[in-house]
Amino acid sequence: MFDPWSTKLRDFDVLHYFSSIGGEHFPEWRKHVARLAVTPFIWPELPKWVALTRRARRAARRGMRRPVAGPYAAVDVLFPTSMREADLLVRNYAVPRNRVTVIPHGADLRFAEPATGTFAKTVGVPRFTLCPARIDQNKNQLRLVRALADMDLDLVILGDVAPGCESYAKACRAAAGPRTRFLPSLPHGSEELRDGFVTADCVVMPSEYELCSMAMLEAGVAGTPLASTTGGGMVQHLSPYAEFFNPRSETEIGRAVLAAIATGRRPGQSEHFATKFSWDEVARRTVEAYLRVT
Repeated sequence: MFDPWSTKLRDFDVLHYFSSIGGEHFPEWRKHVARLAVTPFIWPELPKWVALTRRARRAARRGMRRPVAGPYAAVDVLFPTSMREADLLVRNYAVPRNRVTVIPHGADLRFAEPATGTFAKTVGVPRFTLCPARIDQNKNQLRLVRALADMDLDLVILGDVAPGCESYAKACRAAAGPRTRFLPSLPHGSEELRDGFVTADCVVMPSEYELCSMAMLEAGVAGTPLASTTGGGMVQHLSPYAEFFNPRSETEIGRAVLAAIATGRRPGQSEHFATKFSWDEVARRTVEAYLRVT
């Protein structure tokens, strides 16, 4: 385990940092390690005026033959979780394309195990649509509950309220129909959580943007019908096994959920996700990228 008081960075071939917070230290760390790898965990979209300003500055520097440096200039390999995230890093942060390796999150393969019915007993209904996410504005539960409030289905919002989002959670509860239930989060290793994913009629992720939702990947492993936002990188990860929607359209959200339920379980879905998104596969691809830069 890393110990900031005794671990010496120079003793390692690769330092792999999992965040963009603290990125101001990248140049200093790079002086002490052979290679620096970063999984940025950032949605690198910029407001248009910021993007235009940065591109103008880069053009001016090129004209003066000055080097172009972005926040990831000292990084040897970046691991965005989707191609869309990778494209934005290249466009908005001047990251060289040859330093980017797309590697999604992994999924726990135990979600492929059969249902036990424990979660349905907890919620008190045999059939339900599940939204597993903390409650905050980006996760977009307010539009989801509005979209499904008058429909003939039960919705379960499974997640804690994010700090500072108490008023948003209150608005979600106020807008919800009588067949919407709000439950606190469950430990990732719990049987009840796994069973909820397996037995749901549909797992829906309505986020305004979503980098690479482990919840949706594990719902994919479970073989459960999927309805997902187009915001972020989820289209790449879930196609062709999900119904997609514009997260700002309540009409589209409702239609996608109904379509996913009507379609039901798709042949080959569980096997596809278990093969593509296993943690063994993630580890293999990560090690390959380490070896390319060391």
